[in-house]
Amino acid sequence: MVQLFSKCWLRVRTSLRRLACSHHQPCCIDANVMFSLKKSPSEELVGGGSDNRNWRGIAISLVVILLIVSLIVIAVFIVMPGEDWHLPKEFLFDDIFNETFKPKHYDVQWLSGSKYVHKDNYNNIIWKDLQLDQSGVLLTNRTLDEEGGTKFWVNSDMTHILLACSVRDLYRHSFYAKYKLYNIETGSSVGLTAPGLKETVDLRYAAWVPGGSALIYVYKNDMYYLESIPHGDEKVPVGDTAVRITETGEEGTIFNGIPDWVYEEELLSRDNAIYWSSDGTKLVYASFNDTDVDKARYPKYENLRYSELEEFSYPKAGYQNPTVSLQVTSIADLGNQVTLVPPDTISKRDYYYHHVVWVNDDLIAVTWLNRPQNYSVLTLCRVDSGACQINYEYETPGGWIVDRGAPKFSEGSSPIDYVRILPQREVAHGNFYHVALVTTDESPGRVTFLTQGTWEVTSIVAYSQSDKLVYYISTEQSIRSRELYSVSTERPFTRRCLSCDLHVNCTYYDTSFSPDNSWYKLNCLGPGIPRTTLHQTSTDRVLVVETNEALTKALEGKAYPNKTFYEIQVGEYKLPIQMWIPPKMDLNRKHPILVHVYGGPGSQMVNDRFELGWNAYLSSKYFVIVVNIDGRGSGFQGEKHLYQIYKRFGTVEVQDQVIGVRHILKMFPYINSTKVGIWGWSYGGFAASMALSSENDIFKYGIAVAPVTDFRYYDSIYTERYMGLPESCDNMEGYKHTNVSARARNIKGFNFLLVHGTADDNVHFQNSADFVRSLVQEEVVLRTQFYPDQRHSLDDSHVQRHLYDIMSDFVNNSIQRKYLNTELHV
Repeated sequence: MVQLFSKCWLRVRTSLRRLACSHHQPCCIDANVMFSLKKSPSEELVGGGSDNRNWRGIAISLVVILLIVSLIVIAVFIVMPGEDWHLPKEFLFDDIFNETFKPKHYDVQWLSGSKYVHKDNYNNIIWKDLQLDQSGVLLTNRTLDEEGGTKFWVNSDMTHILLACSVRDLYRHSFYAKYKLYNIETGSSVGLTAPGLKETVDLRYAAWVPGGSALIYVYKNDMYYLESIPHGDEKVPVGDTAVRITETGEEGTIFNGIPDWVYEEELLSRDNAIYWSSDGTKLVYASFNDTDVDKARYPKYENLRYSELEEFSYPKAGYQNPTVSLQVTSIADLGNQVTLVPPDTISKRDYYYHHVVWVNDDLIAVTWLNRPQNYSVLTLCRVDSGACQINYEYETPGGWIVDRGAPKFSEGSSPIDYVRILPQREVAHGNFYHVALVTTDESPGRVTFLTQGTWEVTSIVAYSQSDKLVYYISTEQSIRSRELYSVSTERPFTRRCLSCDLHVNCTYYDTSFSPDNSWYKLNCLGPGIPRTTLHQTSTDRVLVVETNEALTKALEGKAYPNKTFYEIQVGEYKLPIQMWIPPKMDLNRKHPILVHVYGGPGSQMVNDRFELGWNAYLSSKYFVIVVNIDGRGSGFQGEKHLYQIYKRFGTVEVQDQVIGVRHILKMFPYINSTKVGIWGWSYGGFAASMALSSENDIFKYGIAVAPVTDFRYYDSIYTERYMGLPESCDNMEGYKHTNVSARARNIKGFNFLLVHGTADDNVHFQNSADFVRSLVQEEVVLRTQFYPDQRHSLDDSHVQRHLYDIMSDFVNNSIQRKYLNTELHV
């Protein structure tokens, strides 16, 4: 439309110039310039002389011109009735970090079947009762700011709020904080400390005990139980009356009730190892002994005159692991503790525990793993004796145990059963993960599968024994989707989709159920704008609680990329591909592409989630087509596809990035085959480095952020799960293949950016330091960016801006550069 209007205006403007020339001095007419020929001084007129202009002709000409312009404008509106006169603005660099362009998620803490608390858009802590349709404010945003709380937990009777203040992140899930107890009725607060101390101290963990106002907390790796909170206006922190549950804690070595680094990161994915019975009268806790575990160290600078060394236990592949024990005790007799004894099939060698679930007052279910993590056993353990009997066991000699969450037990029923996700054979297609119902009245337990098909269940979210229903999330509609279903335990395979077609442009959900399963929160996460609804399970009642209207409005004036999806067949495997197509795509232009890779076992990049971020900015600003490819070893396509990567890191998942790009280049003529890059973070940084150094003719530049460059440097639990042991009798050659430094010379001639934080506790800076040494020895010119005192996520706000700024500049420079040997054979 703009081009049409410009042409019309040009004609009108030319007519005006001609009109001026016909009634004035001679003119020179150009498409863009009009100027008068200067008269000589003798020709200048002084005063008012006679005017010989043809005023009638001028008037008629102006009327005609105005009529023409009016007709043009009317024609434009008729031809393009729906087009906005305002062109969309590009997605800017600042938009990556602008909270307006990040969807809000409605977080809730369920207190009962229909009651929950959450923080509203103004940071007030409020409660709501869905059954009674009541709500109220527990803590105003002003008071929250005055108290300095950044995390909060409300006890079950809504009398107190536990506030975490001065929070210092430790590892992925854990943190240190000073805690306050806020009395909702009086509006006063008091600090929390350990017995004998008069000041509030940093605690590693604190939480309410289920069903009341008692507290459990961890100080210097020992556990404390505080039965009640004083109701007066205390002037000093409370804690003198707390009972010390353990006395063996030793910082950095013995951990009681909290996991060490490797358990937190790779198995538990939580900040504590404490498991309460439903009524809060008994608990199981884990103790971890890292005495024989080697230490990892990194320097801490922080403007110190002399840098300091931070150290923590970090077992690497093939090295000594922590030992673990599980104790059960009751609040009534904390001094009487019973150790849960794993079965002989586990205990004779190194082992792990994975899940602890209370079955009833007398039984505890514990899931154990052997060190290679190809054998799993679920035991039912007696509370009184600690004896554990095997209920169900299985092994996977050609791969690893895939864990999709803890088992969920029936409550108050006899006989007792539980549901969990287990592999099921699908004839010629191999194993896929489905919902299984397992009995406990016999050993081994009898298994009945409730779902089946060449798709997978990703999680079980609730088990309502009274309704005979299991609620789960699955990929049945599409590998990219996540929909909520229910299935009957009495009629296997009789399932119902609860989220399908619920919202327009929404196929990716997650959910959380209230304690009695009477309500659930449903988060639509994409591909459209995310939204949140609350649903009553027994009726069709639905409450809309978040629609992200501000985000919707902000995106109305923005040009951002569209995600398109493809699948290519490679032998007997399918490779899902996702492409971020730039707005205002010019099909007559050759566009560069950048592959964003992760590639780790069981991962998934191609999905229906809503996302913007740096990929959207690159696509909008530089017209780069960003590509994701889920190669062999990625998740949710069955074990045959998944186990292709077993003991083969850096092989098929990297090869499939190359294969995927070759197919894209054949399919789409508007892609510039000489401007293909790849980037990734963590395992993705490893995959990107392997791809760039793999002697293919595809990739011309790459970015590796916090990459693993040799899996002998990574932790034992993760690495051994997928790679076995770095020993000659197991998989030493497989480990050697993961040494990216040995391939350094292959990167010569390409653009390469390497980024790492020096305080990375996960993928140690050692990885990049070793890689740079090899690159320098091979005289490879590269660009490096190291961030002092930054962890694996590089999550400091200033660092984030700096990181994506240099990455953007690097990509822009790389797609402008001409490379040698650019001939490509696709």
